[in-house]
Amino acid sequence: MTMQFYDVAVNEQEVKFNHQVAVLLACAFGDGTSAFSGGFDNGVHELDLETEKMMYLGNDSNAVSAMSFSREQSMSISLHWLEDPDLTVLLSNAKANTAISTLILPEHIYHLDLINILIIGMASPISYMRYLENGSACADEGQ
Repeated sequence: MTMQFYDVAVNEQEVKFNHQVAVLLACAFGDGTSAFSGGFDNGVHELDLETEKMMYLGNDSNAVSAMSFSREQSMSISLHWLEDPDLTVLLSNAKANTAISTLILPEHIYHLDLINILIIGMASPISYMRYLENGSACADEGQ
């Protein structure tokens, strides 16, 4: 499986990475010189867009199905399938190549996004948000 990056202004391929995985499910841009990827190999990879080198950051016991990156915290965030359903979110320090924490959530996760807070869309009406600036967390249960 390959991941290719293009300069859309000139429609030209800039960088290409070859993954040793049959299916690549998720990717996210990093700090401008890097990107992250994951798939059925259960691993999270950092891709150096300048040197075209790929570094293995770690893995969970299940496939990576979604990713995001916090530039402010230099943190990669990956959603991992947990047999059935998706319940695990892994937060990793991209610079130190270490896991920060793992969130096990009560419902199937459909999507995650990040601006200043991590927003996770789940199957139930509960919305889960984790504040990255100070480590506090909150859950909106319709109250």
